[in-house]
Amino acid sequence: MISIILVEPKNSGNVGAIARTMANFGFSKLILVNPKCNHLSQTARNRAKWGNSVLKKAKIVKGSAFSVQYPVTPLQPMVQRRLLTIGDAAGQATPIMAEGIRPILEMSVYAGDIIRECFMQNNFSKKMLEYYEKKWWDIFGKDDFWGSVLRHLAIKYFNNQQWDKALKNLDKLGTKAKIEFVKSNFSFSMISKIASYKDFLRITKEFINVKWNRSYVPTRRKIVSDFV
Repeated sequence: MISIILVEPKNSGNVGAIARTMANFGFSKLILVNPKCNHLSQTARNRAKWGNSVLKKAKIVKGSAFSVQYPVTPLQPMVQRRLLTIGDAAGQATPIMAEGIRPILEMSVYAGDIIRECFMQNNFSKKMLEYYEKKWWDIFGKDDFWGSVLRHLAIKYFNNQQWDKALKNLDKLGTKAKIEFVKSNFSFSMISKIASYKDFLRITKEFINVKWNRSYVPTRRKIVSDFV
């Protein structure tokens, strides 16, 4: 049975709305980890409507039963046997713009696909679910790395003059490139146009060619974490 886990929910109305959505799709097992609201409040029950039975049966978990963390990189790993992490907006936030909603909405589509496939094959193994994490790295992983490199470079090495130069270079980018920047769709080419540390970037590029392009997902995850 699939469990829906909410960590430290603060708004009882949101909990009620989630219970209603669960009831719509036939899910009934709701777990609330260290809730900050009353999930049985009138507001929650009003929002839940026909999902009130989900609220009443919700399991409350407090203390150390769950390890509650607030990630600054994607949860490591995103999947376990019979467990798939969805909606990790904090961990999947883009390195420069801190945009987490777009990635999780895009990935929710793939999560639905893989969950449907698991039911069709009656296979909920970690290997089966790893398609979800691989898909994330294919779509967002490389951009996440280059964004982390840019943030790391700027915070660690830029002085005021270099910041000024980087901002001027950013302003020189074409409209399409600026849109890609805002969407955190980074590349070495884009960063090399913004940043001035050519030697550092050259070393980084060599590092990527050896360790990124030839590495498996767990190694890539470790590489990204090193730059946060």
